[in-house]
Amino acid sequence: RLANGINPRRLEATVIWNALEAADALLISAVFETLGGVAPFTYTLPPDLVNRRWLCESWSETALGADAVTITAEWREVFDI
Repeated sequence: RLANGINPRRLEATVIWNALEAADALLISAVFETLGGVAPFTYTLPPDLVNRRWLCESWSETALGADAVTITAEWREVFDI
């Protein structure tokens, strides 16, 4: 990889949704499953004002009780079209 160019630095983010209702957690997981870790999506991470393209290759779910789930996802910025 080159240190210079139009996109020399790729962002990475750990995104955590705490204490989601089970239905919301299922929806988020379904999106990641559908994308399959290979299809990028666009999202603006707060407090950023820039809409970026991301890949989510891994995520996990942790049950917090009967109807609460925490999802932790690892995102990597991508620049391909």
